[in-house]
Amino acid sequence: MPDGTVGTRSMKSDIETLSVRSLARVVQTIGVDLGKRILRPGVDAYDRADYEVALSHFTETVASCPQLSEDLRPHIRICERVLSVVQTDDDILYRVSVAAWKHSSWLMKLRRRAYALQVRCKYCGHYTPYVAPDHGFAYLGSNNCKRCKRGYPVPEFGWDSMDGQAYIYYRHSVTEDEFYAEFEQEYDVYPDHTHFMKKSE
Repeated sequence: MPDGTVGTRSMKSDIETLSVRSLARVVQTIGVDLGKRILRPGVDAYDRADYEVALSHFTETVASCPQLSEDLRPHIRICERVLSVVQTDDDILYRVSVAAWKHSSWLMKLRRRAYALQVRCKYCGHYTPYVAPDHGFAYLGSNNCKRCKRGYPVPEFGWDSMDGQAYIYYRHSVTEDEFYAEFEQEYDVYPDHTHFMKKSE
């Protein structure tokens, strides 16, 4: 804190309300009508990893309500990062195979199972099996990208907001150093990692 005091930045109970709080704050700023028309479709697209559609809605939202530029900055940055990644042959093969299955006859669909859902990882931009963002533990390897191995690779509006990233950061919820370095650089955070050691002396 500016006055030198130290408090709890995140609590376990925050998990239950994180997504609702993140969305409610931006809707309160932009208004319900605009929120429903341009923001909500972007949030829905983002949560299903449709980064191109999400980016267009987030960009329109910021143009209509510049006050939300900071709130949506993390999401816009993730969308732009993923869309800038050149897809590999494996990525293209997955997309083509899924499209072919969707357009195949009902008889063919009965004979062949649908492909397991994959989405583009919000970190490396390549396809990885879908695991719900609040399911499993990255520490145990049960919610990690199969390509880059980073934890919780599926986009989720609440968790990828500033509040969500702060929760992950201060509770040290992922194993990779990249997340903490990116957070500190993006939000100009310089924590005193020796604080608790000093306190115990």
